[in-house]
Amino acid sequence: MPIVLYASRTGTDADIAERVLGTLARKLLIARDVFEAQRLCECIAPGLVILGDAFADEEALKFCAEIRERVPAAVAVIRVASGRAAALPLWAVEPGFDDIIVTPLDPIELAQRCKRALERRGAVHAADERREQIEVLRRNQEEMTALVVHDMKGPLGAVMMNLEFLREDLVDPDHAAALDDAFAACRRLMRITVNLLDLNRIEAGCMKTSSTTVSIAAVVASCLQFRRASAKRDEIGFDVDVPDSLRARFDADLLERVLDNVLDNAMRYVGKYGRVRIWSVCTADKSLLYMANTGPAVPVSKRELIFEKFATTGSSGRMSMGLGLFFCRVAIEEHGGSIIVTELPQLPCVFVIALPLVV
Repeated sequence: MPIVLYASRTGTDADIAERVLGTLARKLLIARDVFEAQRLCECIAPGLVILGDAFADEEALKFCAEIRERVPAAVAVIRVASGRAAALPLWAVEPGFDDIIVTPLDPIELAQRCKRALERRGAVHAADERREQIEVLRRNQEEMTALVVHDMKGPLGAVMMNLEFLREDLVDPDHAAALDDAFAACRRLMRITVNLLDLNRIEAGCMKTSSTTVSIAAVVASCLQFRRASAKRDEIGFDVDVPDSLRARFDADLLERVLDNVLDNAMRYVGKYGRVRIWSVCTADKSLLYMANTGPAVPVSKRELIFEKFATTGSSGRMSMGLGLFFCRVAIEEHGGSIIVTELPQLPCVFVIALPLVV
């Protein structure tokens, strides 16, 4: 039960308040003037403040604003005013009054409206506290993610550097292929690690990108370079038709990670002897990059879901999509583009990436 402060010079109103509010209040305090009300508010933490005729109109507005500035959600404030105040409904909105009660006071109405004001203010306060808790959790998550990414990048970088060093002196093609697979796996793990940090930054609106004019063909070639060995082993064919002249305005590192994610998805689901086809089309204002494969189709009902965080299709062909495609959508939209998944004859799974055209 809250502490209730009633500011009134009128003995009758104060008597009614004492009789009615006794059941709602842990403690009822009566202030006979503005200064006493201000002093009591500074000394205690009332849950309900009722501003009666101890306050003139302007004083009531100012006092309510001061309460809202100190504790905007925790205190319910009701104005008790003379009948002429009924023509001023904006009072209940502008300074933050929870209600206005017009004299003469009706005991039952006073009790009901005070109870409702306390309930509404309690709900607002609970919602604010919940938002603060969520914000604290979000900051903790960001800090933890940053620490994990920082601690993982060093060892992963060292492993990749040593794999490249060992690859230089290998003659046996099987050993070389094994090292290529290991390097590709480390590269994928590095990409996932960095994506985690970038996702937090993009969602928080503090991601710093460096957009430049990027050759899409060059980025595609870079992504394919690290998959040649595994594709040869599984007899997966690549058909690429992206002109060197095709350009996009994008952060080069982010674009490579986006295409890497989509290509990685294709490689995982296309299966042995499958094919991956990549081509582009230019419209009046967009560059469309198609990345298709002969793997299982994504069900129509799941084609938007797979771009959500931690989404799963629920099908045996394509289960968990993790964060990869969610990262792709967020990064592409950050640059004014879009990504969808569809299907074509002979190509059950087709990702279409639309990027602003660079002439």
